[in-house]
Amino acid sequence: FPSHDSRLLRMFFILAIAISSLAARAHQFYFSKTTIEWSQQTGRYAVTIKFFTDDLERAIGSSDQNPMRLGSEKENSEADHLISNYVFNHMWFVADQQGVSLQYVGKEVENDITWCYFEFSLAAPPRSLEISNSFFYELFPKQQNMVDVQLNGSVKTLLFTDDHRTETLLL
Repeated sequence: FPSHDSRLLRMFFILAIAISSLAARAHQFYFSKTTIEWSQQTGRYAVTIKFFTDDLERAIGSSDQNPMRLGSEKENSEADHLISNYVFNHMWFVADQQGVSLQYVGKEVENDITWCYFEFSLAAPPRSLEISNSFFYELFPKQQNMVDVQLNGSVKTLLFTDDHRTETLLL
């Protein structure tokens, strides 16, 4: 009979393989979620984007030589700049045929999720809002990006894919 120590070692080895296998499968879907809503507090439109942190780090150029380490004490000093530039280049809005300027507010990192906050102002409620969203398509062709637009007490949900990157809402 095997000794107690060898059985424990064998069980540990099997458990380690099982956990690493699960970890490799844990993130096989590629998804982001954006919410756009009027903020009574600021008098501006708030844009909240929920990313998987590892996808965001990869998209903004994290590498072994230049790790981002989002949310850690060793976070790359360029992280906020790189995140805002990435979003500015991959999501844009046109309200009533006028381009909208996003302002970066900040981010929060919780475990494997990064919440990014932006805002924009409009002189009047728009009659139409065109949204373009191309987050992570350069990395993951099956990426899906959901956008919820909350206006006047209702929510309109849009789904963007690699072959469907722009949508116009008539409000």
